[in-house]
Amino acid sequence: MWVTRDGGGNWEEITPRNMPEWGLVSILEESPHEPGTAYIAVNRYKLDDFSPYIFKTTDHGRSWRAIVRGIPEGHFIRVVREDPARRGLLYAGGEFGVYVSFDDGERWQSLQLNLPVTPVRDMVIKEDDLVLATHGRSFWILDDLTPLYQLNGEVAAADVHVFEPRATYRMGGGGFGGFVPGVGNNPPSGAVVHYYFADEPEEEVKLAFLEADGTLIREFSSKPEGDRAEGDVSVEAGMNRFAWNLRYPDASSFPGMIMWSGTTAGPRAAPGTYQVRLTVGDRESARRTTRSRESATSVVRSTPQCSAWKASPSPTMSRSRHGRSRKRSPRSRTRSTKPRTAAGRTRSTSPSG
Repeated sequence: MWVTRDGGGNWEEITPRNMPEWGLVSILEESPHEPGTAYIAVNRYKLDDFSPYIFKTTDHGRSWRAIVRGIPEGHFIRVVREDPARRGLLYAGGEFGVYVSFDDGERWQSLQLNLPVTPVRDMVIKEDDLVLATHGRSFWILDDLTPLYQLNGEVAAADVHVFEPRATYRMGGGGFGGFVPGVGNNPPSGAVVHYYFADEPEEEVKLAFLEADGTLIREFSSKPEGDRAEGDVSVEAGMNRFAWNLRYPDASSFPGMIMWSGTTAGPRAAPGTYQVRLTVGDRESARRTTRSRESATSVVRSTPQCSAWKASPSPTMSRSRHGRSRKRSPRSRTRSTKPRTAAGRTRSTSPSG
C-alpha cells in the first residue's frame, strides 16, 4: 500500500507491518469522520488462508492495528465500510455474510438476520439504507438504519423503547399488486416506527399518532377487533415495526353506498411535524417526533427492502432486522422484527454484543 500527500508527486509505502505476506487489499475505506483514519479489508484465501483480516490506521498509514475480534475464524473479509451518519459504526462483508461493530471495530457481531449465507463482495450506505452486492444471490438492502444510529447501552438495557422515526416523504410507494414471487418488495409507504420490547407485554399496547400540539389523529391497538385474529400493533419480544399510512380516520360508510370511483379513506396528513406515542397498559412508555415532507413527484422504489434484509430480485428473504415480509392489507399494520443468532435464538442487536 502506498499514499501520496502531494497529488501523486511522491508516494510513501504504508503497508501494515503485521499484514501477512501476499495479502490482497480488496477495499480501502477512508473515514468520513476523522482525517487520517482509514480501514482496509485483506484476504489470502487464494493461499489457503481463510482468516479474517481488517486493519485500521488513525495516522495516515504510519501505523496499523488489526480489528477482527468477534468475526469467526475462517470467515475471511472482502469489504469494510464506516457509516457516514454515526462515527465508529462499521460494517464488514465476507465470504459467509455481514457483520456490524458499534465501537469502531473493537467488537464485531453478526448482522445476518434473514440474509442467506452468501459471499458479500461490496456494500454502500445510501440515504440511511445499507446496500449489499453479493456473489450469485443478487443485491440486498437493509432499509432504515436509524435504529442502529440510536442504539446504545441505555437503549439495549431498556424494557421498552421507541426509536425516533426518520423523516417520511409523502408519496406513492409500497409496490404494485402485493407480493409477486421472484420479485423484491418495496419499503412500506408512510411513517415507519420501530419499537422494542425486552419481553412480550401482557397488557394492551397502543400506538397513537398526534399533531405537533398533541391533538390525537389516530390510535391503533394490539387487541383484536371484531372477528380479526390479531390487532394492528405487534407486541412480540424484540424489534417491532409499524407503518402509519399518514391518513386521518376514514369517513363513515353505510350499506348500499355508491361511491363509483370515490373512497371513504381519510385525508392524508399535510407535510409537517407529528408525534407518535406508545402506551403499555395505562403507562405512556415513550413519545417521539416524526416528520412528513412532500415529494416533488410520486416515486416507487424499485429495489426491495430489508429490515431484515430484502433482495432484488430474489426475495424469499424480506426485510428486517425487523422480521419477515408478508402481504399487507390497506390498513396500517405492524411487523415484528426478531433477529436471530446462528443458533436460532432471538436476540436484539446491541453495542454490548
